[in-house]
Amino acid sequence: MKQRRATYRLGARLEGTVERLVPGGAGLLRGPKGVVFVELAAPGDRVTVEVDSLRAGVPRASIVEILDPGPGRVEAPCPWYGRCGGCEWQHLDYSAQIDAKRGIVVDAFTRIGGIDLAAEIEVFPAPRPFGSRARIELHADPDTRQIGFYERRSRRVVPFGSCLVCREEIDHAIESIRNNGRDLPDGIHILGGAGEVRSYPPIEPIPGGAFWLPVGEFDYLVDPGSFFQSSLDLLPLLVERVTESLPSGGLLAWDLYCGAGLFSLPLARRFRAVVGVDVDPRTIVNAGKSAERNEMPNVSFATGDVMEWLARREQRAMRPDLVVVDPPRTGLSRSLAELLASGAFARLTYVSCDPATLARDTRILTLGALRLADVALFDIFPQTHHVETVVRFAAE
Repeated sequence: MKQRRATYRLGARLEGTVERLVPGGAGLLRGPKGVVFVELAAPGDRVTVEVDSLRAGVPRASIVEILDPGPGRVEAPCPWYGRCGGCEWQHLDYSAQIDAKRGIVVDAFTRIGGIDLAAEIEVFPAPRPFGSRARIELHADPDTRQIGFYERRSRRVVPFGSCLVCREEIDHAIESIRNNGRDLPDGIHILGGAGEVRSYPPIEPIPGGAFWLPVGEFDYLVDPGSFFQSSLDLLPLLVERVTESLPSGGLLAWDLYCGAGLFSLPLARRFRAVVGVDVDPRTIVNAGKSAERNEMPNVSFATGDVMEWLARREQRAMRPDLVVVDPPRTGLSRSLAELLASGAFARLTYVSCDPATLARDTRILTLGALRLADVALFDIFPQTHHVETVVRFAAE
């Protein structure tokens, strides 16, 4: 008869050393009954922890005492850090954050994708580890009417004062909304940049609706209720990395999951024709207006599911020189990844905000005619475990 392996119980305490940080931001500690994931840990920390969650059979623990801090541990500057779920890594020196993110990407490719990233990953650190976030979602407590971010691992709202990770105009908008004295909805999306701020839904005194946001050489019509990148500082370099995939350009490029056209417009400078596709009709309308404003008549946009669009006869007959995919956190569907793997095009560039789904999809993509050319890490989300990765593929 098979013996069930002993596991931890709630309230169990153990002592050990944190080996590394894992996707989700927690530290990995190996105890006598297996691995425990430790919140707010730093690599090299020797700690006493207490198991406080066994959700889905995964033991998670909080630090009771730091016996010997790891070399990258620092004092978090935010007084709400630890409760507020807006950040996870303020207790890490910024260089330690970059090392951890590089390790998370390498681990995902090795463990999930079965791919050894032998070549060095090019890293683009955040120019400003604090004060760069341009897009946030606030929550309102229906009882206290206070606004803030959710508490870690809960739906309780943690009110805060000034937010150290936000751009100045976002921080001012938060204070204005806090002082408007009215009942507020649970989810308030705020987007700002170049001195402009909008909210969705509109919350006085912050107006709603789309506005023009410059990124590099281009103006984009962006809406606070639709997706746009959370930090603006690295966007010009991110765009350059994606659009330089073919040094000499080409005839046709597809920008799948194009959103507001962040990559579509710069691609139109390098290709004779560009087509952007996204399921959100609001972003597609805005992308078309951005093309007009930037005088890009060679870029067009289509609304619809990416897989359905690719399956149409007219698309199946085309052979783009470059395909860019920037899917949501869930990545590509298996059928879409397999379709792209069999495509007859020279280059594919994959922009991802989740290393696990990226590694999974890369494994499928490289089963076809594509080979992995290079990998770059962009730290668009400092003070958190989130990382933006750009993987470029070339035909064999």
